[in-house]
This record gives sequence, structure tokens and C-alpha cells, in this order.
Amino acid sequence: MGIRIIRKGKTYRRWWYGEYRERGKLCRIKLGVKVSGRPPESFSCRDVGDSAFEVSRAKAQSAFDDFMESRQQKGNAEGLLESLIKSKTGEKVSYVRMDELAELWNGLARTRELAERRKRDNACVINRFAKFCGREFLYQVSAADVKSYFNEIRKSLAWTSVKRHMSILSGAFNRFLPNGCANPFKKIIKRDTSEEADFLAPVLSPYIYIIGTNRGPKQALF
Repeated sequence: MGIRIIRKGKTYRRWWYGEYRERGKLCRIKLGVKVSGRPPESFSCRDVGDSAFEVSRAKAQSAFDDFMESRQQKGNAEGLLESLIKSKTGEKVSYVRMDELAELWNGLARTRELAERRKRDNACVINRFAKFCGREFLYQVSAADVKSYFNEIRKSLAWTSVKRHMSILSGAFNRFLPNGCANPFKKIIKRDTSEEADFLAPVLSPYIYIIGTNRGPKQALF
């Protein structure tokens, strides 16, 4: 258990990861810290890399320690929430895993059956995000994970495709997150008003101007 770098052939992934056990199963999360410098040739965290690598290792360890502490606190809170919900509804709280979300979302009863092409598209989007964020359960996904994913796909996808990704993920999370958990996709830009607009930045003003148009002020859509 602890932090590690993930080998990828003769090289390695650029992010630090943390490993821990939950209910007897090995779990892995991306810590949001990039691997810097030159790692040891063994790629083992038991060995020492150069100074830049060791600095990034220290940052990753700090991020992992914070995550584990937050997880413990959240686990205690979830236990209380589970007890409360069960006492009110008589139903046990279930936590959906990221690797089963696509199947559950496509399998929902709808007034009109989804076409196979649409199901494949949904699965592709959901599984791509699951691989990117590295979380095991839906409730573990944070607004920071969503923002990182948004910024990543915006580099290579058209705005309409970005909106489609966000819409699919938001709908799936909204349906399968446990009661009381906030949807991290809740704040989604509805229109590409500015290349500089930060995806989840606080709204400093209730209005923004669309440069190059005569339509006047438009309310910021967050």
C-alpha cells in the first residue's frame, strides 16, 4: 500500500498513483501529481531517483496522506448517512462502481429503447472518464477530477463533443450517486462563451459580454 508509479512498457505513466484496500479489494487512485525528474531504473519506490523525482514523490505522498485522512472521515460520515437513510426508507445504501456505470446507465428502462450505436457511445464516454479519473466508486469523484477531465478532452474534441461527454456523465452520475452526494458534474458550461472561461471558476459577475456580437450582455451559464 502507498504511492507508486505505473510502468508502461519501457517507460511509465506521467502521474503518481496511490494504492489502498477497501473491503478486501486493492484500489488505485490517481493523485493529481505529475512524476518529475528521473525515476530509479527499477521504477520501484523503494529506490531513490534524482532530486526532482524525490520532490514529486514527497508531493504525491502528501496528497495520498490527505486522501486517506479524508477517506477515513468520509467513511465515518457515510456510515451515519447510511444508518439515517436506512432508518427512514428501510433500504440499504448501495455504492455504484465506476466500472459498472456504463452497463447500468444503458440498462435503464426508457420510453424508447436506446439504439446499439448510442449504447456504445455512452459506454465509450463513461469508460474513458473512468480510466482518466482512476476512482473506484462514483462518490469518490470530485469536482477537481471533472475539471481535469474537461480540460483534457477540450484539447482534442470539438465543443459539441465536449458538451455531449458532460451531458452523458452528468446524467449517469445524477441517477446513480447515493442520496446526499452532490453531483460533481452539476456546474457545466452550457455555451462556449470564452476560450479563457474557467470550467468551474466562481462567477464573479452575473453577466459576461460576448465579444464581437451586438447581442449585449448574456448571463453566464454555469
